[in-house]
Amino acid sequence: MAITIQDVSREAGVSRTTVSLVLNGRGSRISAETAQRVLETAQRLGYYPNISARRLRSRQGRSQTFCIGFVMNTIVGPATAPYYTEVMNGVQLEMHAHGYHLVLGVAFQTAAEKLAYLRRLTSAAVDGWILGDVMEDEIIAYLRDASVPTVIVGGGTVTSDLDCIYPDDAEAARQVTRHLLSLGHRRFAFVADCLYSTSAKTRLLGYRQALEEHGLSPEAGSAYGVGREYKGIAAWFRETALSGQAPTAVMAIDDRQALALIRTAQEQGMVIPRDLSVAGFDDIPPSGHWEPALTTVRMPMRAMGSVAFQRLLDRIHHPELPPTKMMLPVELVVRDSTAPPACARVESQDRAPQQWVI
Repeated sequence: MAITIQDVSREAGVSRTTVSLVLNGRGSRISAETAQRVLETAQRLGYYPNISARRLRSRQGRSQTFCIGFVMNTIVGPATAPYYTEVMNGVQLEMHAHGYHLVLGVAFQTAAEKLAYLRRLTSAAVDGWILGDVMEDEIIAYLRDASVPTVIVGGGTVTSDLDCIYPDDAEAARQVTRHLLSLGHRRFAFVADCLYSTSAKTRLLGYRQALEEHGLSPEAGSAYGVGREYKGIAAWFRETALSGQAPTAVMAIDDRQALALIRTAQEQGMVIPRDLSVAGFDDIPPSGHWEPALTTVRMPMRAMGSVAFQRLLDRIHHPELPPTKMMLPVELVVRDSTAPPACARVESQDRAPQQWVI
């Protein structure tokens, strides 16, 4: 026998109205304790709302579908999959408790394809959108002008017109750079697949701010765009990291590129971090299990997904709310891929050992 809202009501010890309000995301006046009890009871009993019936009962202007769309900017590949998989996990964990479902759109070759997809699904299939990564101007303009509930999540476009949930990319880069400076490094390289994305620009800003704080000129920290392919990273490494003015520390735009740099250096006979310190961003699962384990910045990916859905739900029910910008904190994770540069170790070999505390 199917579980009904009456079963949840009886088991949780609350009225059917309270259960309905909580499961529809409209229980703002219900205590957090009661709402949590309702959600846990519904999940334990295996209660799933009848979406078709809910759609019929909620026709106020736009028909409500209790589905939300998640759209990536580009084809999902190694560079984006770990990051946005965690963001989507956060979205789904939150939306399941509210009886919503996810429609995923990826693998668009052009902005026109993406825009056509958004137009088609907005009218009949989804109540709102979560956009991952940078979005083209025409996409932003369509969603704004059509008054479609939308939240942008991740280190992409931060626009005044839409709700945006994103990590503190500048602070993340400052933390990594300060860590490397504290180890004694003074020659750096910042490596990204592309230096023109919002994430790259913001992290590059934080990186250079930290250098300036220590009285170093921008020339102490060069930046390089190396493309997404491994061969681009390998070519940059041979041309730059093995040159006479090679950096002693490299900061990669994400963990994927950082791990590729470590692999390339090891293939060239270098020992990490003895010959070169390498750090990344994101803290994807392989980072802590690599040899050596990667120093990185833990991004709040799952939290971004959860907060993005909560904000989208608010936007669906209260379209008059002003756009919000929410920047979530980051955390430096120091592992084995960073150490003092060789020159600093030589200078301090007669000194007492130091313990680096970040």
